[in-house]
Amino acid sequence: MSDHAIWMLPPNFLHRTVIFLSSLHNQISSFRYQHYHSFWPTKVQCVQDNLESHKQQVQ
Repeated sequence: MSDHAIWMLPPNFLHRTVIFLSSLHNQISSFRYQHYHSFWPTKVQCVQDNLESHKQQVQ
């Protein structure tokens, strides 16, 4: 069953999958590079603020 299903795939299926994944990886990489400096500092600051307020509430 499973062997038969593999032969049912089009010949260039694997090739197209690899191309798709590599292009997707490139898009994600460029996206992360563009947004890393603007996004993460604010995110980290927000987490630190939440931790500080949580500590004050606990005390």
